[in-house]
Amino acid sequence: MLSIHAKKGSSLGHVAQVADYPDESAVLKPGQTDRPDRSDGAIEDYYSQNNGGTPSVWVGAGADALGLEGLSVQREEMLALLQGFHPGSGDALLKNAGPDRRYGYDLTFSAPKSVSVTWAIADRAIKDAISAAHDAAVADTLRHLESHLPIARRGHAGESRETASLIAGVYRHASSREQDPQMHSHALLMNIAQRRDGSWGAIESWEIYRHKMALGAIYRALLAHRLRQLGFGIEADRDSFRIIGFSEDVEREFSRRRSQIEAILQKKGRTDARSAALASLDSRKRKEIIDRAILAADWRERAAQYGLDAQIIEALRQGLVAASYDRGAVLSALTAQDSTFEERHIWQQVAIAAQTCSMGYDEICAEVAALQRDAEILRLRVEAPQRFTTREMHAIEERMVADARALGEIRTHVLDEATVQTAIQKVDRNAQQKGFFLSEEQKAAIRHVTERAGALQMIQGGAGAGKTTMLEAARMAWESRGFRVHGAAVARKAAHALFHGAGVESTSLAALLQSLEPSVDEGGDTRLPSRTLDAKDIIVVDEAGMVGSRTLQRLIGHVKASGAKLVLVGDVNQLQAIEAGGAFKALQDHSGAGHAALKENVRQKTAEMRAVVAHTLRGEAAKALEILEHKGLVEIQEDWHEAAEAAVGHWLDRYDPDRPQESLLLAATNSAVDILNDLARARMAERGRLDLHQAMPITVRDRHGKSLGQREIAIGERLVFRHNRNYAQITNNETGTVTKLAQGPHGPEITVRKDDDMEIVLTPEAPVPQGRVERQVAPGAGYAQFDYAYAGTTHRNQGTTADYVTVFADGSLESREKAYVDLSRMRHATAVVFTQPDIENDLAALGVENEVTGMEAIQAIIKAMSTSRLKDTSLDYEMHGDADQSRRRQSPKRKPYDRNRP
Repeated sequence: MLSIHAKKGSSLGHVAQVADYPDESAVLKPGQTDRPDRSDGAIEDYYSQNNGGTPSVWVGAGADALGLEGLSVQREEMLALLQGFHPGSGDALLKNAGPDRRYGYDLTFSAPKSVSVTWAIADRAIKDAISAAHDAAVADTLRHLESHLPIARRGHAGESRETASLIAGVYRHASSREQDPQMHSHALLMNIAQRRDGSWGAIESWEIYRHKMALGAIYRALLAHRLRQLGFGIEADRDSFRIIGFSEDVEREFSRRRSQIEAILQKKGRTDARSAALASLDSRKRKEIIDRAILAADWRERAAQYGLDAQIIEALRQGLVAASYDRGAVLSALTAQDSTFEERHIWQQVAIAAQTCSMGYDEICAEVAALQRDAEILRLRVEAPQRFTTREMHAIEERMVADARALGEIRTHVLDEATVQTAIQKVDRNAQQKGFFLSEEQKAAIRHVTERAGALQMIQGGAGAGKTTMLEAARMAWESRGFRVHGAAVARKAAHALFHGAGVESTSLAALLQSLEPSVDEGGDTRLPSRTLDAKDIIVVDEAGMVGSRTLQRLIGHVKASGAKLVLVGDVNQLQAIEAGGAFKALQDHSGAGHAALKENVRQKTAEMRAVVAHTLRGEAAKALEILEHKGLVEIQEDWHEAAEAAVGHWLDRYDPDRPQESLLLAATNSAVDILNDLARARMAERGRLDLHQAMPITVRDRHGKSLGQREIAIGERLVFRHNRNYAQITNNETGTVTKLAQGPHGPEITVRKDDDMEIVLTPEAPVPQGRVERQVAPGAGYAQFDYAYAGTTHRNQGTTADYVTVFADGSLESREKAYVDLSRMRHATAVVFTQPDIENDLAALGVENEVTGMEAIQAIIKAMSTSRLKDTSLDYEMHGDADQSRRRQSPKRKPYDRNRP
């Protein structure tokens, strides 16, 4: 993997901090707990090398121009270059040379876990060969960056870009912060490069961040190629790889974390839950200094428990035949999640495939060039950077639109005005009893989907616009005339909400399509579809903006063939589809079917909060945050510790044990969610809402039954279900509260009251029920797919509404769509917590060079990403050449290229 972090500061002390991070090879003396003094000679600089502890080397044509390439990194050279001075003469190479600047970018290249474990256990010769393979892969990846990415700035305001000669100090380490084997190199890329005319200037970070995934894939491909030359077999591990012969159990053994946290707690003399949560945060930031001999002995001892030693590692070198390269698989991967792509995505996907095909760098380069000439790849007319699509993807989206237009000609589902009015009046009466009423906008939308001709109707509705209430009236009208209404959504939880909110029997979109299509059973026999549609069926798809082109094309095809009707309801401005294509928006733009719009916000209870959502929807997130800041709902903390604590504090201040689902704590990443959950549990225990001393250890599992480790479950615990179990009425992402714990014949029994007030008893260690009777008697038997639910990701909470929301902004404001979802979940208020280091890294990732802090920095970030990241389709562009003239006449064109648009 590859991670990137900006390094900046404003004083000589900051420069020294960057250059003087302690090296992992240093040895603590007996009884010594702190960092050794430099005079001991046992400490190595993290970004420099004076006495041989950490292997380091200068890399890059810029380093060569200064006479440094291939030499080990010396501290004085590093200190000079960080500030923009010549390491020999001391002359300024930049106008702003000095300690107050952005020093550079730490590109951390980490080998897959199986490679690191192999290195740790192997004999000296193999260990050295693996180290050399890793070093070469890192250096060659940096040279690729240097020769392909236009990262040197010149001209007015630095708007012109060109490739340049770079300087990087590269340092190889062998262990993780958890003291497990983890071969990785920190390549500190200086914020200084030599341009083509020989002058020097700062570099443009934006392109590096944009190419992060491609650079990481190239590094892994080059490493895998060299490992195969050493005789190791290589197999795919998602987008990465592993050495053949390693089990997942071994990788988990050397990916521990709990032991480090316990060691920190023991050292501090603390055992309470809140300290454990803070130790988890602390362990992300520090690196203990341990004698390498002790580490090596520990690694060998742990490996021996799994039958691994140097001889076994040698036996893995069997020289297995590499897999064959499959260009068709690469073409499919290019449009797996997006309809269109850039050259950087081609590099990424070719490099991923190359990992198992033993392709070297020259072969990867040749294949990238060949793919761009392949007849299956179509060039799109757009200003730089060049975009492409595949012939297959373009055909799918053309067919989707053509079928949608054909549906527009069908008139068999039109209802009369009186029928619709009766349904509207009934729902309006029910609404008024609850304190609200149908708006004129909602009534117009109801009439649009029921009275308008055409078997495809669409509702574009913003967050809180009352889409569910509108659908309830439409369902009543359809059913009163004998139509059968079926609901679907990408997530089963959203389908569940559609049923409870609008009374539409619903399932996941995947399950609906599976029921409509033939399948092959385990014996190889073809099974007929379990469901058929006809002209009396109406399919309602909620959150249609999250449906990709391939899936929507399949569904439209079934609707067209059967004579049924399709109603798509969603919001193009919220979370985008995981799979390729912004299909919902494409149909609005290209199908001619038209749509009704629900713009009025009926969710937020105050004018100020409605303004927050409205600003965010228009891409004016800065204005939205200004309102929240004025109300004291925006915080910027200096580090993760303080930010996480502040976010949990905001959440807990609004938490009501009787209505726990009305206070949401949101983050963008699963790692942040895990930490927030630990902190939330600790704070809950402090307030007497959880008795952690009576908690039961439960092994939780993924949907395939694989262990995810233990969770301590207490009475009052908030849990989220992570897998559907229909016969137990458990839906993925549903939440509930633990009301009882007991020991039964099959181990712990956990009684959970779901938020819909239904209770279910889970017995995670019991056998999973196989027969109908067993399922009826113990529907929760063997169910261990759950986790803590105090915090959750934005994606997991799509469609969820709560009175109060706290957003831990660990990247969750990276796009207008995510910001809109996060800020629009609340009825009363949303609090947002940022961390200053994340803000600084975002500035670097977006190419914002002005050194600003606080709200000014946030506003600069928002300005840089003001262009929406809505997913596009191949239909949004003209084709190069004369292909597809009809699309040119009908398709709205993409806006001119904006360098701030990812």
